[in-house]
Amino acid sequence: MQTIKADRLNLGDGNRVLDLGCGQGRHSFYLSKLGHLLVPVDISFDDLLYTSTIYKAMLEYGEIKETSLAVPIGADASLLPFGNNSFDCVIASEILEHIDEDCSVISEIARVIKPGAVLAVSVPRYYPEVINWLLSKKYHSVKGGHVRIYKKSQLLCRLRKENFYLTGIDYAHGLHSPYWWLKCLVGVDNEKNLFVRLYKKLLEYEIIKQPLFLKWVAKILDPLLGKSMVIYTLYLPDAN
Repeated sequence: MQTIKADRLNLGDGNRVLDLGCGQGRHSFYLSKLGHLLVPVDISFDDLLYTSTIYKAMLEYGEIKETSLAVPIGADASLLPFGNNSFDCVIASEILEHIDEDCSVISEIARVIKPGAVLAVSVPRYYPEVINWLLSKKYHSVKGGHVRIYKKSQLLCRLRKENFYLTGIDYAHGLHSPYWWLKCLVGVDNEKNLFVRLYKKLLEYEIIKQPLFLKWVAKILDPLLGKSMVIYTLYLPDAN
């Protein structure tokens, strides 16, 4: 399930991509299969171990070339172990809403990204997220949960302060918003609810089988109900 689109990243041969807060590697795997050079970074040891295991399996089964085999790195997003201007692209998908000092992370991204490169950021979209918070305190109050709900203007302002200039906005995962509203309504830990189980099966079918009719449904729902807002920017430090 991809939130960020490869064709919006302006990637060329040999480009180095930082997947910041990679989680279990979904975007890293996706871009590595396309032949790009990924550096997956996360603070969770379990996620890094999982990502490393999947990469080894992908190499073994010929899904990636040895040159695309990535080595996941453990690091704090606000203190990255990379030099200035190290990356041709940075992805920060669904991480900023978890971090108290999000501005320091954006500043650190500006340090390690090359001028003219793309930064792609995704966060939960404002109104679907507001509904989740209203329906369930537990949805966001767990350890490591969401600490804020971004308005589009707020996030764009924070990015602009670090010289990231907007090039486009997408919305993704329209089918997922009603699922989370339902989860929040019946209890986020309630996996036994019949409607939750049925909806989960639908989402699993969408992700695994990718049927054409659900792709068309997603095209209709994403602009209206998309759970994620995806912002594409260019880093232009000399634009002012």
